[in-house]
Amino acid sequence: MTPCMAFHPLPKTQIEDVCKTFRPFFKGLIVANFGFDQDTGLKKIQSGDCDAISFGRLYISNPDLAERIINGYPIETKSDYKTFFGNMMDVKDLHKGYIDYPFHSSCC
Repeated sequence: MTPCMAFHPLPKTQIEDVCKTFRPFFKGLIVANFGFDQDTGLKKIQSGDCDAISFGRLYISNPDLAERIINGYPIETKSDYKTFFGNMMDVKDLHKGYIDYPFHSSCC
């Protein structure tokens, strides 16, 4: 998944593996985010570095993401970043955004 540079201008300056870094010091639940898919998220949980994964961008382009994962339906990995957050980056079409991504044809 390609990082959206508009919202993460300096991703390389972040802690490389924040979950693994903080796990020894924090015994509460750790939820990882940013760039995970079904397989990498599962591996991260199985490693013990985190307790859950949140899928932000994948849910935007797949409003039925849970059903797609459960049923093995294809997952769309491309999102139009210009439409995030009320389409603030493109004033030409303020009505295009989160709710314009389709559900899988066999779902919902």
